Amino acid sequence: MGVGLALRTRDAITSFGRSFVNENKMTEEEGKRFVDDLVGQAEETRDRLQALIQEQVDRTLQQYDIARKSDIDRLESRIASLEQRLSAKGPSKESG
Repeated sequence: MGVGLALRTRDAITSFGRSFVNENKMTEEEGKRFVDDLVGQAEETRDRLQALIQEQVDRTLQQYDIARKSDIDRLESRIASLEQRLSAKGPSKESG
């Protein structure tokens, strides 16, 4: 149930919680506490699930030696910096 709730929107979770509260004849205070707990647990589960997915993606990328966008961006930045330094020195003897 935790993962199922984690994948739902906050409104859907709140709606489910209110239905549960009404069916079980909880007081307003009990119902509010229940819904707040339910939303909090769903958010925590969503965060943990997202972290687990990210860890698995990272392991898979590393296992297959695939570069991440951040790796490529870092290399592009280094290349641009080197090109700038080379162009500041002027034309090379090899190209002239």
